[in-house]
Amino acid sequence: MRIRCPYCGEREFTEFSYLGDAVFERPNPGASDIAAKFVEAVYLRDNPAGSHEELWYHSFGCRSCYASAATR
Repeated sequence: MRIRCPYCGEREFTEFSYLGDAVFERPNPGASDIAAKFVEAVYLRDNPAGSHEELWYHSFGCRSCYASAATR
């Protein structure tokens, strides 16, 4: 699989690290019920089919993070 870096061009996927969903909102760490909020955010969230944004880190290249559209 090849991934297109906006700065370096097309590269092998082994140069990248997947950082997760680019639009995922993490719970406020100062909330009183933080453990329950994190369980809900990580394990109980929706997983709809279709296009979504992914966050990638070019760890063996330019070391930039960027969002990329993906289709499931």
